Amino acid sequence: MSQKSISDISTNHMLLAKRVLRSGRLICCAAIASLASSVAANAAVSYVTFDPPGSALTFPQVINKTGAITGWWLDSNQVTHGFVRAADGTITAFDPAGSTYTIDFGINDSGVIAGYWFASTGPTHGFVRAADGTFTTIAPSGSIATEPHNISDDGTISGQYRDSNSITHGFVRTADGTITTFDPKGSIQTEAWGLDDKGSITGWYIDGNNVFHGYVRNKSGKIKTFEFPGFDKTVGYGVRNAGITGYYFDSNGGAHGYLRSK
Repeated sequence: MSQKSISDISTNHMLLAKRVLRSGRLICCAAIASLASSVAANAAVSYVTFDPPGSALTFPQVINKTGAITGWWLDSNQVTHGFVRAADGTITAFDPAGSTYTIDFGINDSGVIAGYWFASTGPTHGFVRAADGTFTTIAPSGSIATEPHNISDDGTISGQYRDSNSITHGFVRTADGTITTFDPKGSIQTEAWGLDDKGSITGWYIDGNNVFHGYVRNKSGKIKTFEFPGFDKTVGYGVRNAGITGYYFDSNGGAHGYLRSK
């Protein structure tokens, strides 16, 4: 898995899925007990459970304003597939042609989905899936592996790609298909995760001294870098009007969340 996915986070998703699959009975029992306790304590709160047909494990990722949910699911052969669940409960499973592993990360209010896929051999491919089910490949020039991570309501997509030297770079793709790549100054590895509807992107990069820095890039391309005060490993993960959120690592390796004003 680690050879197929750009980021450790994506790899960890798959490793977690496999661990859960192996210990499914125990976790299922614990989940049922936890849910029963939660329902008893919160009688006014309702829950709707769902799984795509054939799913052993289901991982919803994002819900849009219309109530549509996208994510991915694992079948009994430990192969992942994408899905979208409409507000009325209808679930549509999907895979781009040739995919044996499909991961969806974003859906906008028009029902357009961004994600990536790969086969048992070969590189990671980015895709955008239109509301009618049509797939379009996303591949920045020079990419051998592409991971879209977010899509905004105007169709802008952010993510990262790896070049032939195994260096990752950020990219932004507008709805007309124009792709712009970027790296903060001094970066030797760039990851792009958060995207808001104003076109701001946040993520992190690693410099030549193996120090992690957060950054935010505005729609015009200006990049501002930042570090949590007193620490040298800062990760930007999400951005909205309220600010930037992410985490930093302390000297003992512990991770802590933060909220940064823009």
